[in-house]
Amino acid sequence: MRTGLFIPSALFASAAMIGLALKPGWDDAQNWRETMRRIEQRGFIVDGEALEDLEATLGTGLDTEPVRGGRKAIIRAYEDLGEGRQHGVLYTLTPAVAGIFEGRKIEITLTVRTAEPRPSSMFAARFFMVGSPQTEWRRFEPGEQYEEISFEVTPPKDPQGGNLARIAIWPDVKGDGGGIDIVRIRIRVLD
Repeated sequence: MRTGLFIPSALFASAAMIGLALKPGWDDAQNWRETMRRIEQRGFIVDGEALEDLEATLGTGLDTEPVRGGRKAIIRAYEDLGEGRQHGVLYTLTPAVAGIFEGRKIEITLTVRTAEPRPSSMFAARFFMVGSPQTEWRRFEPGEQYEEISFEVTPPKDPQGGNLARIAIWPDVKGDGGGIDIVRIRIRVLD
C-alpha cells in the first residue's frame, strides 16, 4: 500500500466526519420537532434500556435485569409511605417533554407485577411537576402476572416553563420490603 495516498485520504475522511458532525442544526431542529410531535401523538414510553434511568431515593431498592424482549426494573421499599414523603423511584422528564403534558389531561400506564421473593401487596404512583403543588399518590394492588395499571392526572401549567416533571413510584406502601417488577411506563395525552 502506498502511504503517500493513505495520509491525505485519512485526513480528508476525518475532516468530512468532523464537518458532518458540526453541520448547522436545521436537521437537528427538524428531528427535535418531529420527536415532540410523535410523543404528543403516540405517548412517551420508558422501557428496555431506558429503565436504567430510574433513580432510587432513600428507603428504596432498585435493580434492573434482562427479560425476554427488554429489561425489567425490580423495585423494593424498606420504609413506609408516610405523609409528605418524597421517597420511591423517580423517572425525570426533561422540560421539553414535560411541556407537552403541562395543563393537559394525561394518562400514565405502568406495566407491572409483584416481584419475588417478597411481593408487594400495594404500591403507589404519582406524576408531578417539580416546583408545583404535588399530586396525590394513587394506590394500586399489583397482580402476579404483568398487567397495565393506569391513572389520569392534569399537571399544572408552568407559567414560566422549563420545569422538570417526574413520575414517582412507591413499590410497597407499608415499607415491608415488598417489591414490584416494572417493564414499561407510558404517558399519553388524553385531550
